[in-house]
Amino acid sequence: MVAVVFGHSLGGIIDMPGEVAPSLFHEIFLGIYIFHMPLFFFLSGLMVRPRLERSSKSFLIDIFASVAYPYFLWSIIQYSVIYGAGSLVNRPVAVFWPTILKLPISSISQFWFLYVLFLLHIAAFIIVPRLGARNFFLIAVV
Repeated sequence: MVAVVFGHSLGGIIDMPGEVAPSLFHEIFLGIYIFHMPLFFFLSGLMVRPRLERSSKSFLIDIFASVAYPYFLWSIIQYSVIYGAGSLVNRPVAVFWPTILKLPISSISQFWFLYVLFLLHIAAFIIVPRLGARNFFLIAVV
């Protein structure tokens, strides 16, 4: 998580209008982005089997509470702050409600990972009991 926060902070510095970030910042940024999200998804994948061993109802409640709810909550909070800040942010936004209403089908900013994590958990919920974990992994790789 420290790498994620640090990477996003560097990205904001690199994208600042009118400023030229040192090349070292770009190299560190790329170094972090090579591994941090694949590592996150790998570690998250280790938690899927214990979740699948619970009842279907427990699995779905858990995935909605731990992934879907934070996705909507933090997407709305962050987008509201960006919208409210106007030209004070690197990438101002002009429309609010159309973007917020599209959250179930289109993620914003860095919250794409919660969106994808939710979809992968639902796919595992559907596929693993029918085809097994190994085949689910092979399908995901393909």
